[in-house]
Amino acid sequence: METNKDKRHSIGSEQSNRLHMTAPRTFSNQCHVLNKGSLDWSENGLLAYGSNNLVVIVDTAKVIPVQCFTDHKSLIKKLLWVPFDSVSGASSELVSADCTGDIALWDVCRGRCISWIDSEQAKPVNGLEWVPSSLNNDLLLGVLHAPYTFSVLDVRKGTRLWKKTFCDTINSFAFDPFHLNRIAFLCPECILFFDNFERKTALSGNGRKFYISNTAAGENSTVNEESTRPRTRFKRLMKGLVLGESQPKMDPSLTVSECIQFSYHRALRNHIILMYQHDILILDLYISMTVGVISIDRSFSPFCQMYSCRQRDIIYCLQESGSLSLKLRRKPIANYLMSPMDASPVAVAGNESSSDTYLWYEHRIQSEIIRQTKNSKVLGLAVCPITEKHCAILLSLGKIMFFELEKIMTASNDVSFYLGRRDSHKIALSNIFPSFNDNQGLIPKVRLYTRGMLPSLESTLTVIKYCPPLTSATRAKYKPLLAVGTNSGNIAIFNLATGLMLKEYHVHSHPVRGIEWISQRYIISWSFYSYTLNTKSQVIVTDIQCGQSTPVRINKVDEPYVVFVKVSPLKQYFVIGIKDGPVEIWDLKSMSLLSKMSKRFPPAVCMEWVQCNLSKGKKNSITTTIIEENEIGSKYPEHLLISDITGNLYAFLIDSNSFLKPGTMIEPGILLKPPVYLTCKLNIALQADSDGNLFVWDLSNQMDKQKQHINRLEIRKLKFAPGAGNFRFLCLSSDGIDIFNVFGSPQSIEIISTMKTDKKLQVVDADWASAEHSVIMFNDHSIRVFDLKLTKSYSSIYNYEFDDLLGPPAILDRDLCKMFYFWLSATCKKVYSTELGFNNYELSLIKNACHSLPWTELELCTKIAERSLIVCQSLGLKNEVQFWTVAFHYILAGDDYATSVVPPLDSCYDVVCDCETYRKIQLERVLLHEWKSGDYMHMRRVADKFILLGEKTRALDLLLATNVNDPNYYTDALKACLIATVDSNTANQSTIKLVAANLIAENKIDEGIQLLCMIGKGSQACRYLISYNRWEQAVWLAKCSLSKDDFDTVLKSWADHLLSNRNQEQAVLVLLSLKRFNDVLKILINSDRIYRAALLVLACQQNNISLDSILEKEVCEKLKRELYINGGDGDVVDNLFNENKT
Repeated sequence: METNKDKRHSIGSEQSNRLHMTAPRTFSNQCHVLNKGSLDWSENGLLAYGSNNLVVIVDTAKVIPVQCFTDHKSLIKKLLWVPFDSVSGASSELVSADCTGDIALWDVCRGRCISWIDSEQAKPVNGLEWVPSSLNNDLLLGVLHAPYTFSVLDVRKGTRLWKKTFCDTINSFAFDPFHLNRIAFLCPECILFFDNFERKTALSGNGRKFYISNTAAGENSTVNEESTRPRTRFKRLMKGLVLGESQPKMDPSLTVSECIQFSYHRALRNHIILMYQHDILILDLYISMTVGVISIDRSFSPFCQMYSCRQRDIIYCLQESGSLSLKLRRKPIANYLMSPMDASPVAVAGNESSSDTYLWYEHRIQSEIIRQTKNSKVLGLAVCPITEKHCAILLSLGKIMFFELEKIMTASNDVSFYLGRRDSHKIALSNIFPSFNDNQGLIPKVRLYTRGMLPSLESTLTVIKYCPPLTSATRAKYKPLLAVGTNSGNIAIFNLATGLMLKEYHVHSHPVRGIEWISQRYIISWSFYSYTLNTKSQVIVTDIQCGQSTPVRINKVDEPYVVFVKVSPLKQYFVIGIKDGPVEIWDLKSMSLLSKMSKRFPPAVCMEWVQCNLSKGKKNSITTTIIEENEIGSKYPEHLLISDITGNLYAFLIDSNSFLKPGTMIEPGILLKPPVYLTCKLNIALQADSDGNLFVWDLSNQMDKQKQHINRLEIRKLKFAPGAGNFRFLCLSSDGIDIFNVFGSPQSIEIISTMKTDKKLQVVDADWASAEHSVIMFNDHSIRVFDLKLTKSYSSIYNYEFDDLLGPPAILDRDLCKMFYFWLSATCKKVYSTELGFNNYELSLIKNACHSLPWTELELCTKIAERSLIVCQSLGLKNEVQFWTVAFHYILAGDDYATSVVPPLDSCYDVVCDCETYRKIQLERVLLHEWKSGDYMHMRRVADKFILLGEKTRALDLLLATNVNDPNYYTDALKACLIATVDSNTANQSTIKLVAANLIAENKIDEGIQLLCMIGKGSQACRYLISYNRWEQAVWLAKCSLSKDDFDTVLKSWADHLLSNRNQEQAVLVLLSLKRFNDVLKILINSDRIYRAALLVLACQQNNISLDSILEKEVCEKLKRELYINGGDGDVVDNLFNENKT
């Protein structure tokens, strides 16, 4: 009995072997300037961008179009991928928002709109962000509607949870990646902060407003000659944030209103980034001051977008010229010579700035400038959230440039990435640059190179023509090709099955007016400059395989334009019709003129070749006197039908000797308006006039003609569908397109479907792609393939065909991806079987996904933890990447971090770093705060931090530096005396503890904590902080000042607190930093994360880390049960664990 799994496999096999055919889909080209910023890179390697009102999806690995949705009625403003590696995530779901406030949820793989989300706002969407969650079990979307409305939507339910309307205009917003309850809004004059964000409760209060102000005393706000110097300019840009409800006196050199982009720093806690045209400011929110500046010369192209990386403290900067640069944070270097692109104010001649401790970002690399046309603009930058070394730049022409950051292998960095360490792999950004906290890390030379480009047509599209239909003779080499002409004279060849633009040739010097296919290899096209003036028309035959062009009618002078060019059905002749001129008959093989008609013949308005024998009729005396005959050779006879301006049809015959002989003249018998189009199929001819009348002719019986008024104005095209016995035809008019069917005797027509267009979206041209599909070109530069109903121009990607060499995109379902990730990490095999729980259809998907995996790096990995990290990076499992980054670090690290060869974690993992690294990070930050000398309260906070860090000397210096005339001088002097005399060996500790307890009881918690730290009672101070729910301060104090046992106790309590708040991911990372692997396993087992738990057991066994045998057995049994549910063999699990132990 055949199961559903076998059926799915058989269907997939048939699709891989069948002929490439078309399916409803859409091809985008140019973008609108309002699409700026509508670009997003998914975790599993798909890129989505907005092109006018289209949502386009591209596979970034293979650089091929995957999907395109057309249901939006206005321009796309924002796009956002649904998180892949979450409980509520999916493999290919996408959210899009447009200028009218409509928000849609799409299923990319199945090609359908899941739902339209009711935002109850008809305003443009200026911002989309996923609401951060500790559980990842629901999808809540933060939406900013112009000009000042912020709301939270439940994507799955399609409803709005709450809305808040502000008094000020809101330009953008951002969630703090380190704190779930913090959100900031960028206003024209200030930045608005909220610390009480709740997912399902509306924001309360008005938040805290911060204004940009020049805090440097004595600085002149006007730009003088010295402001051009790097050092002076740097000080001038060192702004601060001033809290208040009213705007202070502003420095005109730089204000919030000029800010282009605003975001939280992804690598540093409590930092925000403001981007201006030539400057980027990094502000520390703890001291509300600028602590870093990235500047470029005013003569350079201004910034237009930035991206703050998480894995390393790196900022990608995109300029309006299309150039992409990388800024790497390093420690300020004395006597460092700046590059032209690096306006950072470091010391050049050994001056006093060598002691500066600001955040300095070195200009590390710059990509080449993208060559752009006059009207081309840069619309956006997207960076892969998993690797952070792959980038994409979207241009207004619809072209996408893909860049990759690569390390240049030289003699200095070829042997080792770290001193004494192996350079394992280069999958992500963290594998290219060392951690900022790593003193032994070598900064390698890198380059940003163009990895690929998704092309587009840069000019306006004018005409399309589908290739000759499929026949038995052409089946072996048949491809569904579409020729597209542009206003610049270019001709492009698209494959409608794969969605790829195969070729683009510059053929004409004028706009392409028409294209006809001669065969699957040759096309004939014509162009001219204007419809009103006499011009020299170009008629050219092009070989689409090599681009060779052969002009026809070379020696012609200026004359009326070419009306039509028609190739005969047997590909022996072609006819050229001139406006108010003679019709020319050409031999296709020799490219020579056979015959033409004199000007005494009524001007031909339209013409069509006929594939049947016309009945004998009345000879026309005109046609017998105007033919100039030239004998070329013996060929098959062919018929053609010409219509004049009065609607008369003239039949001609080209006999076997290539003589043009007059046939019959078929009089309409009805008063006709000037005809506009003529088409034939077998014995049926269709003729349309300018009044919207359609005439159906039976060429085998001249008396059988029918007049149908189809109520269409300005009919521009009639075309029969291909296929035997199929008399469906499309009618293109100024107000839309219709599909009719001719049936019965006498002939009648019936309408099958209609598509009306509005003023914004007009049909430019149309053709048949098959008997069941039409291809239509619109004025938004898109080309869409529709079915007969003309309602949908996209399908499931399983119905699409993809290039045989590139293959389909590797998109795996989330559950399948987790299974594949486990077995690949555990076994590193390239071939899998059904005994592992996969069905035949899933095995075919896995086989396709294996082609894009980094097998060289995987085969070099001997450690399961390292291989798991590489696999989850390759498959786009973001949560798994975070887990295995921390797990791999602590599994390999020894108990003594000072002698460990494992590089330290970077600043984004600050709370789970080892204590030595964490204390170093915090001390450097406090030293930076000290360097940013401010008012008394600022220096007081710095002194307090020095006390908690045990830096008594630095604290004394700051306290004794208080001015004698300052009201706080006496208090600071007494505090300095206390610090100098009190230590952990003080005899009267009980008195100090009592005073500290009283201070804390009176809500003077900070002062009480400082007293406890002075006498070495840091653990007791942490307990006080925990009792007041100040977990962040307690963790900070524990990692900076407590012994290992004491700080373990505090962090274990914090992990329990996180679990009670259902923040399992963070709790697991904290427990990993404590090397409590048994506790980690318990959490993973209880949360049904069996694959991660099993890999952790295997990794610990491999590194001789002892685990609870009961937990190991429970993991093994749950994994066997999971395998059994999926139809696998449980013995495979036992063999895997037994082999790993040995």
